[in-house]
Amino acid sequence: MKIGSNNFNGELDCFGMLTKRPLSLTPIAEVIRAGVLGLGLGLMCNTGYAMNIGVADNSDDVNSQKCTLRKALVSLSTQVLSNDCNLTQGNFGNNDTIFFDDLPSNTITLSQGELVVAAGNSITITGSSVNDLTIDAGSNSRVIRVDSATLNIESLTITGGRAIGDFGRGAGVYAESASNVTISDSTISGNSASNGAAVSARDLSAVTINDSQLVGNSGSYAGAVDVYNSTVTINNSQISNNSTTQSSGAIQGSTGYISIINSQVFNNTAPRGGGLYLSGGLAGVSNSSISNNTSGTGGGIFITNGVELVISDSDVTGNMANNGSGIYAKSNAVLTLNRSTVSGNSNSSSSASNGGGLFLRESSATINDSTLSNNSSANRGGAIYTRGASEVSLNNSTISGNSAASGAGVYVNGSSFTISNTTVVDNSSPDSAVSFAGSFLYISNSIIANTVSSSDCRRIMSNVTLDAQSIIGDGSCGGTALTVGLQLGPLADNGGPTQTHALLEGSPARDRGDLITCTQFDQRGNMRNDGDEKCDIGALEYNSDDVGSDTDSFYVIPLGNDKAVVIPL
Repeated sequence: MKIGSNNFNGELDCFGMLTKRPLSLTPIAEVIRAGVLGLGLGLMCNTGYAMNIGVADNSDDVNSQKCTLRKALVSLSTQVLSNDCNLTQGNFGNNDTIFFDDLPSNTITLSQGELVVAAGNSITITGSSVNDLTIDAGSNSRVIRVDSATLNIESLTITGGRAIGDFGRGAGVYAESASNVTISDSTISGNSASNGAAVSARDLSAVTINDSQLVGNSGSYAGAVDVYNSTVTINNSQISNNSTTQSSGAIQGSTGYISIINSQVFNNTAPRGGGLYLSGGLAGVSNSSISNNTSGTGGGIFITNGVELVISDSDVTGNMANNGSGIYAKSNAVLTLNRSTVSGNSNSSSSASNGGGLFLRESSATINDSTLSNNSSANRGGAIYTRGASEVSLNNSTISGNSAASGAGVYVNGSSFTISNTTVVDNSSPDSAVSFAGSFLYISNSIIANTVSSSDCRRIMSNVTLDAQSIIGDGSCGGTALTVGLQLGPLADNGGPTQTHALLEGSPARDRGDLITCTQFDQRGNMRNDGDEKCDIGALEYNSDDVGSDTDSFYVIPLGNDKAVVIPL
């Protein structure tokens, strides 16, 4: 900063240091003048303007004559500017920024241990001015630790971290003690740790990950993200190809809150919870996909110990496990599935494998406006398997094209299960589509029909409450057998967020339901009450625009046994 007057033509920096001697002042007057101006300048310099420090050396050499990343961090942490680092504007305070300028290469290799953002600091590290700027710890240490501070990471690749101390947490980024960390437009890859190889958030910290990739990290627990008593939000990001030897190939939460929004979690592997392993706290997944993950139990997701998980407008697809290939829930876990698809998940070939889509053990699930399709199990429950004191409510949903040795759609063992306004069709099993053993079953305004190679429903020492409006195609489980074809369209996009089966013009499911017990909207969100005295049963209300509903565009050939072929014209 420059200051001029009749008797002074010098400069003072933001530390009150005189850089040019004033004209015609005695030494004593100079000291007094400098002190007064320094005080005033100090007040001026503490007006909230952040400091910008440029890093010009990509080494981690303490003897470097240029500003390194470590020197810049130390300067901001101690508020003592290194002789080799020059500020471009501002003063020490909040939201200080470290940027990179004229680096010899785009990789900074750490040789002096982890980088530390000390307590009370608020710092942004941005690599936006350098293509593919990488901070590499060379497998010798963690990359960054944030201790009771705020850190924004922008446009960086963080790699080569190895967490040794702190119980091996957060090899890429470790946020502890109520820290706030935001990671944007960055890649965290190739790190290893016991817990949270890419990112670990502990002890009331908050971490937000935006537009980033967490890929190829590995460890014992939580291949990518570890959350303990903290909050983690993941937006528009990809978490893939991470792995562990114990649990959670990608994300693990024991307490706190995890939110996954507009993101993809895929191709991760672990013995338990290939994608997510949640043993405490709350979690939400929205507009996201959990796909192609692999695990011994809970291929896509494993939840336990009373965890509450809400999945909305999302897909759980193509995951593999011995049990609960899509989602595995146990020990009083609570699952809510809204407007989502669970599809193409599969068990191993083991005769003891159960739950191709969902496996619930002493847990509860509420499934609304969702489709479970083309899941498979070698043993029981192609779409859903329940065991013990579980409770399931299946509303306005579609169970289609699933397969298993028993209970291709649903297998309920010692649980309570409610099916309302739901369509269960085209499932394949040598035993049944819906099977109940020692359980309580409630069916209303629903369709269970068109099962391939077996009966629609089978009960063993179970109580079944079936309303007069529901259709069970072959008359099993106390239903009345159909004498005409069911007349359903194929599983297709009929509007709404999930695929569904449309009712064709002549379907016996039309105008059969009770408006008092029917839901107000169908699976796709259309009003059920279209002016008729009765609603349609199953997941969808009839609409002439649905796939297969326009008889001028499709020709329907009844085949008997409640089946038909729909031929486009």
